[in-house]
Amino acid sequence: MSKILSQKTCWVITDGSAGMENQALGLAEALECSSITVKRIRLRLIWTFFAPFFRGLKRFCLHKDAEPLSPPWPDLVLACGRRSVLPTLFIKQESKGRTQIVYLQNPKISPRHFDVLICPNHDSLQGKNVIKMLGAPHRVTDLQLNQGHTEFASLFSKFKGPRYGVILGGPNKVFDFPLKSAHKLAQDLLKLQKDSNGSLLISPSRRTPPHVIRVFQEIFSQNPDVYLWDRTGENPYFGLLAWSDALLLTVDSVSITSEACATTKPIFIIRLPGGSRKFSNFHEALLQMKRTHWFDGTVFTTPATPFNETQLVAERLKKLLRWE
Repeated sequence: MSKILSQKTCWVITDGSAGMENQALGLAEALECSSITVKRIRLRLIWTFFAPFFRGLKRFCLHKDAEPLSPPWPDLVLACGRRSVLPTLFIKQESKGRTQIVYLQNPKISPRHFDVLICPNHDSLQGKNVIKMLGAPHRVTDLQLNQGHTEFASLFSKFKGPRYGVILGGPNKVFDFPLKSAHKLAQDLLKLQKDSNGSLLISPSRRTPPHVIRVFQEIFSQNPDVYLWDRTGENPYFGLLAWSDALLLTVDSVSITSEACATTKPIFIIRLPGGSRKFSNFHEALLQMKRTHWFDGTVFTTPATPFNETQLVAERLKKLLRWE
């Protein structure tokens, strides 16, 4: 860590949603600041509906029960989510510009309000202070994977190789996960496990529908070579990434795919009904890089070169902030 970075303080500001907070934290950790403080904000009703377009009286935007934002101000704010825009601009105003403001995603207002914007490739934002990303920032690092390997050794080491890690997503604005797809996927995975004489390490996510989980329980609950997380206790996610020889992911999550790409595991994308140009462009780019492959029933376990875009973006951000 450079002397400059060892002296920098950072606040991560979001509305507390796990996805947004993890994106901002992942970037904060990649920057290696001396301290990282998480601020989960809550807006008063009128600003909840009209932020970030109504920016007047922003010093009064926080709910009376919200954690106050007060000096000493940090060197850097990393904010994610539209509800974080007004508190972030308030800090910039109160610090007289000494706090540098970095916003993740599209804020829906001009980039000139921020020191740096980090947004997906598909957004139309342009500017000298705009960094474009293919995927999403995340917290997957070699250290996290090594810790996951150690922490979950007693759970996953007993499953024979090759181990296929399966991460199930769920419906969103553009994809569906109907019962028919769940049955087909479960049967395809069972065939893969039997043909390879390997094992399956399966983890549903918060968005995985109950009918999908029921199908997987019916098919795999009595199979000793299959681990199916029941969503109780500690999430084995980092352990699953570390212990798997290959990863199979449903197509619906940019964040999870970005995290998986930071490992050395070959990645196979499971199709679901639906889609959008945004997702098509994202997956097509990774397919062209040969970092991912469509799942067609067969899987290989040859290690891949990691693609950790979070670290690449952190290096670009340091230059724009003149931290080097």
